[in-house]
Amino acid sequence: MFYVVNARGNFLAGFVLAGERSVRLYEGIKSAGIVKITKKLDCVALSVDDAWERLCEEIVYARADGYLLAPYDSSNIEAPTNVYQGAIPETLRGIYAHVKECTEEHFHAGLDQLKIVHDVLSKGGAGVELKVTDRSVLLSSKERDISFGLADLRMWETMSLKAKELCEERGMLNSTRLLPSGKGLWRMQTHESVLDLYVRAFLAGAIEAGAVIGFSADQEWKFSAQRAFHSSDVATLQWYRENPKFLDLVHGIKPQAAPVVVTEDNELFLFL
Repeated sequence: MFYVVNARGNFLAGFVLAGERSVRLYEGIKSAGIVKITKKLDCVALSVDDAWERLCEEIVYARADGYLLAPYDSSNIEAPTNVYQGAIPETLRGIYAHVKECTEEHFHAGLDQLKIVHDVLSKGGAGVELKVTDRSVLLSSKERDISFGLADLRMWETMSLKAKELCEERGMLNSTRLLPSGKGLWRMQTHESVLDLYVRAFLAGAIEAGAVIGFSADQEWKFSAQRAFHSSDVATLQWYRENPKFLDLVHGIKPQAAPVVVTEDNELFLFL
């Protein structure tokens, strides 16, 4: 069972009945504890596994649109007791970086760390292509492409005032670009591949430079900016089970310290 809700109270709830091929989805809005269902969808798949994957697809797409997981019990929507419970398929799994603050300096610090890791992993046969601009990064592998960055200012300038207001209200532009304020959401669909190491490198560099970022994921995922490549945090991930050598290559790499700025009065300020 899944229940996801956004800041405006819009929700999506769904489940797959155990032993059956049907998916039940509810869409609606919850306000002041009152639930209003606006749409009920039933879908029949080829198998129980196919039905589960269809449900997971709907959930991860909603999460990429800013919805957050919440306990199903809090939905106030009754569900049968005999529901199918499984894990989100690896082909859909990724990381959601909920960005509260990320300046150009923070972003470039993340890029610097990512480039260091890319150089090491490339020599180790990771097979990932990296394309970087001042405001975005594209990671390409045989499993997946991941793109994320700062605000696309040209696109922002062409948007209507109403569209801008809606984006500001929901706190995000889309799942690949931040708002001009440096806030938003990045969905990094790693598939538990080696791209996970690149994401860890970038996030560690950006956070150590001062970015404020929270995380959620489609699977069990542990991360600390101070120990981005800790073995206990990656032990359950597919890339580690298949290629533990990649962790050995990057294990000792640590993000650079935040810059120290010297003022004209010779006062020191450490940005954390």
